Amino acid sequence: MEKLEFSQPKIPTVDIDKKIEKFYDQHDGASDPTILGQRIHYPFRYTFKTDKKELLSLLRTSNKVLKEFDDDLTKLLNEKHPIFLTYEEELKQVDTRIRNMELLIVVCIINICENSIDDIIYEESTYGLRKHLFEAIDEIKNDIPYFSVNSEIENYALREAEININAVYCVCLALVKQSWFTMMSMANLKDQDDKHTRRDLLYVSFKLAAFFDFLYSALLVPKDCVFWDTEPTPEVVKMLRCYEYRDPENIEEHLEATKKKLESFDLTIAVASKGFRSGSMFKQLFDGVRFLIKYKKDKDRAKTQSQFFMTVLQEKTILRMMRFTETDLVKTQIRRGLDPIAVDKKIYIPFSEGDLLTEHNLDDDTFPIMIQEDLEMKCKFSKKKYDPTKSVKVRIVSGVDWMGVNWKKKKLVDPDMEPIEVKAVMIHIHGGGFLGGSSSSSRSTTFRWSEKLGIPLFSIDYRLSPDYKFPDALNDCWQAYLWILKYSERYLKLKPLKIIVNGDSAGGNLCIGIINLAIQKNVKIPDFGFIIYPSLRINPVHLVPSFLLSCDDQLLNSTFLKLVLQSYPTDYMRDNEHYLLSPGITPDSMVSRYPPMRFLIAGLDPLRDDQIQFMMKMASCEIDVKAIEYRYLVHAFLGQANDPEGVEEAKKAEEQGLEWVQEFIDDLPDTA
Repeated sequence: MEKLEFSQPKIPTVDIDKKIEKFYDQHDGASDPTILGQRIHYPFRYTFKTDKKELLSLLRTSNKVLKEFDDDLTKLLNEKHPIFLTYEEELKQVDTRIRNMELLIVVCIINICENSIDDIIYEESTYGLRKHLFEAIDEIKNDIPYFSVNSEIENYALREAEININAVYCVCLALVKQSWFTMMSMANLKDQDDKHTRRDLLYVSFKLAAFFDFLYSALLVPKDCVFWDTEPTPEVVKMLRCYEYRDPENIEEHLEATKKKLESFDLTIAVASKGFRSGSMFKQLFDGVRFLIKYKKDKDRAKTQSQFFMTVLQEKTILRMMRFTETDLVKTQIRRGLDPIAVDKKIYIPFSEGDLLTEHNLDDDTFPIMIQEDLEMKCKFSKKKYDPTKSVKVRIVSGVDWMGVNWKKKKLVDPDMEPIEVKAVMIHIHGGGFLGGSSSSSRSTTFRWSEKLGIPLFSIDYRLSPDYKFPDALNDCWQAYLWILKYSERYLKLKPLKIIVNGDSAGGNLCIGIINLAIQKNVKIPDFGFIIYPSLRINPVHLVPSFLLSCDDQLLNSTFLKLVLQSYPTDYMRDNEHYLLSPGITPDSMVSRYPPMRFLIAGLDPLRDDQIQFMMKMASCEIDVKAIEYRYLVHAFLGQANDPEGVEEAKKAEEQGLEWVQEFIDDLPDTA
């Protein structure tokens, strides 16, 4: 094959916000708005409409680019280059995935090209495809064991099904741009073979390999996917009536504040990625301090190390890092930085074994035993003999002590006293990709919210993956909800008249899971839902355009998303997506019974488009729902609202959410 004269690809011109373009240009990545397109006319709609001729040209360019990089990578593999001393096996997987991407591109070309299949295979062959096309397709299946693979690829190769050309075009645009950065890194290695250029090549190679997942998923996008509809449907029109956009008053100041926060994030990740490789706690702290001093002096090195680590994730290290907030040292430091609050106590709620979910009884609509019968469900006030498979840990936070429990003596003040009525309580479920987070690390949020709203919060410490798979986390939240519904009155002397559910990211997923279970089992439905950038689809082959933001997102990148998809669901659930795992596919018959729902959405969040689709579903069901998209905020922006130097727009978003909750509480009748 002829050697390519490689230059940065020409990207179609679209009407984009220049300030956002400048912001993403700093990343030097594939997912800037020039690739994604600007949503115009209708909020969900993108401008990269294409036709078969234009896509065919882009596919051939993608194939040539990948082939050239594959040749160079294979040469390095054969030469046993020093770059492979640590990551040889990983880079062999990268090489395999790039070859499989070439195959998928050939399948796409076959599907849309008018020439004969034999002629196309001969012309585009890069992987022995002339004689072994379908054997090679079988090899792809071995590369994606966590995907639900059936005969789709063969159907596309045989032209028995049509690909969504707009979805494939979108992915290929980003792929070609990412390939350019990868080839530049390869060229740098040839010119200057040192530690940093080797690591750069590793980093961009892993990013390029991630496009295999995107491209495979793009093949499976339905042709009628709303994000490529030519005209808005009635459901979209309904959604727009309850969906609002907000921009910062001063965009440049906001982007500068966001940049500082991301620099702080990079510094934290860079230091942790070095420190957590060590053994003892003392050694980790020593290395942490040493690298903190080093990276504070060199922000560029900190950013490079952070991005490298988040792209070339080592599961054990990332899990240790995410669980670090649960060490006694960190928990003590978190508590010292908070203002005192009347109640900050943990209780341990026993399970009702007969009400536990399994992956095989998710459709069971049996009324819960915990509600139907009068059980002995006394909570414990000490973690002595705490078993997370027998009970769930819940932190109670309240600005006012209702004086029903003697917290020092760990018992009720008076077992015979009348329960104290409160207008409402909030059940708070933290985020963290189902892998991390806790009620302890969320205290800066829950303390502030409880004081401002004047109600108690129950913050649930659900079990985390990969140690515990779905539906364990949902079980914990569901059991806690049922207990608060019936037994808090007896064992805490606290009688809430209304229950509000709140969660962010993974916690938002679990909140909607509680609502779905309450509807399914005919239990009292939560009275109000306040959900923040929820994770709504746990499906490895699902693709919406905003997912491509994860190519370069510093907080929620494609490698981390893949880790979540591998860690949280069981093998069975990956092949059998259910609305209790993926609330985004909840049937309309259930959605129509939802309570008032309020959503905060981040415009630069890879999960954004799933949230837009869910908003369309709720609006079509004509429930009381509102959402505000803060176009310049990133995923997990709550963490940017927690300190005086936080991002102002994140603080405004949080204030808006609390205003919604306060309005709901104010409309409730006063308690006796």
